[in-house]
Amino acid sequence: NFAFWIVLFFLMIVLFTLFNNGASTTSGRTIGYSDFLQRVEAGDVSRVVIDGETLRVTDRSGQAYTTIRPTGENPTDRLIESNVSVEARPQER
Repeated sequence: NFAFWIVLFFLMIVLFTLFNNGASTTSGRTIGYSDFLQRVEAGDVSRVVIDGETLRVTDRSGQAYTTIRPTGENPTDRLIESNVSVEARPQER
């Protein structure tokens, strides 16, 4: 009975680690804002979620990454002109 609980405990740790690393890999990849703009101009970006200063980007191949929008920059018009799907969310505090 004790061995069962030990195995179950380690199994839970392994599952938590797998799911946690998978989530952070998707949203944890960050690129510079100028690199992001170059990708937009090249047509490599399909979707952007604007969340305050954070831009959550999905490229044409389905890869996700984030970038930080500099203060005063508003890429919305450029994104729309490049046929990028844009979604804006209120900044989370």
